Amino acid sequence: MLACKSPKSLSKGDVYFSFEGISFNDGSTSIEAHEWHVRSVQNRSTYIEWSGLKLRNTRRKAVMVSLVSKKQGVTWVKGAWAKYIPKAHKMTFEVSDRLPEGIYTTKLQAIKFAVQKWEADISWYENKIPTIKAKREIAQYEEDLACLKKELKLLKSRLTKLNK
Repeated sequence: MLACKSPKSLSKGDVYFSFEGISFNDGSTSIEAHEWHVRSVQNRSTYIEWSGLKLRNTRRKAVMVSLVSKKQGVTWVKGAWAKYIPKAHKMTFEVSDRLPEGIYTTKLQAIKFAVQKWEADISWYENKIPTIKAKREIAQYEEDLACLKKELKLLKSRLTKLNK
């Protein structure tokens, strides 16, 4: 599934969505819905990068968008944005024709993407396990596969709820 097309007018306060499944050490699994809020849209001077290296004398102007995930008690405290927002809850991207992978304008599209991504991950694990020789590694991969299957089941149930 392609990433969502970028809206024609990105402005401060816009809200986008993403979903992910999380498995915990105690065996429980949950689905986390992220609300990504646009905090700023700015023209910035950047460098053109090639293979992770900044090329000299290649400065250009680019429109950069700063997104912050709204988490109660972490980034959203007492009805306002926190003074300090952890790096894990921030995302900055350059405005182009598409939004970053996994972030969509509607909850339905975001959950559909998550379901497809988890299905692809499960098929990768199922194809990888027969090629592994070490028993420890096989056990770890099978454990990860079981967690992914639980997460996919929860994602699909959330998808049916959103469809209704």
